[in-house]
Amino acid sequence: MLGLEKVLDLQIHYNKLEKSKKELDELERNQELSKLERVYISDKKNLEKVLIVYKDNEKDIRNDNRELEDYQVKIKKTETTLYDGWITDLKQLEHLNKEKAYLEELVDTLENKILDTLEKNENLEKSIKDWQNEIINKEKMISDLEKQTKKSLTNIKKEIEMDKIYIEKCSEEIDPEVLEMFLSIKEKKNTGISTIIDGVCSECNIMIRPAQIDRIKLGKQIYTCESCGRLLLFVDTKEV
Repeated sequence: MLGLEKVLDLQIHYNKLEKSKKELDELERNQELSKLERVYISDKKNLEKVLIVYKDNEKDIRNDNRELEDYQVKIKKTETTLYDGWITDLKQLEHLNKEKAYLEELVDTLENKILDTLEKNENLEKSIKDWQNEIINKEKMISDLEKQTKKSLTNIKKEIEMDKIYIEKCSEEIDPEVLEMFLSIKEKKNTGISTIIDGVCSECNIMIRPAQIDRIKLGKQIYTCESCGRLLLFVDTKEV
């Protein structure tokens, strides 16, 4: 026998090796992890922006409260001057009343401004918590995905090494001339051997002549597909 069954087995492991290498490449590039990390970075930047606005608002509130206290002190001084009975000049009294009204207007404006800023910060606090929760979730997702990827990488690398070892061992068990023919075809067409199932080449789907199939069944000579050029191995579907 020509040992084409062993060649087919060799091709199967070459296919597994190629598939594992592609999976390894995809895992090492890991687009899903990269995308998740980009979203994570974006979330952190958004949180930073919200925190900056929140802190600026807090600073404004402190400044406005200090200014509000100053106005309130001035109002009390004005009221003391107005109501202590020392001033009898009508023009001066009118001026003090106008000054008091102006200060009270400033106080009202500042109080409204402070309340508005407090409300904004209250909404920002909710936004900050939301972003913080998003970031925590992303960190967990990234961590879990990294662990999963690391585990998958380890498993795939093991599979690759096992396939390489098997390919080397299997290649030693195949007739050198047959192996050389197989590898030459494989290099050009990716697969070097095809099975005949129900009279059809499994690689190019071309019908194989019955007379040729009979010769292939004898297993005394190497035959290639007249269409795709791959080595041909007959597979008895009754035994599959």
